[in-house]
Amino acid sequence: MGVRPSNRVGIALWLAYSALAGVLQFRTGIPYTEWFSTAGNAFSTAVVPLTVGGLALLAFSRWCRWDHVWRDPVRLRCSRPMACGTSRRF
Repeated sequence: MGVRPSNRVGIALWLAYSALAGVLQFRTGIPYTEWFSTAGNAFSTAVVPLTVGGLALLAFSRWCRWDHVWRDPVRLRCSRPMACGTSRRF
């Protein structure tokens, strides 16, 4: 099964990610003003929801077969000065 990337799909993904992260943050019961008052609060309200949301996005991209997201379709030319900052060999 595959879903073609489009603006509509991108907006739907953004809304789904935001809703998932928001629900997970709300379910902690920690008031917004205290999210980062302790390490435990920060972990519960930021690390866990954003990690779960990111994993959901990765799972969706795998399900949609968006493998091209991780690879360049064409290798761009790279001059010697540009290659100095990369791991690419001449």
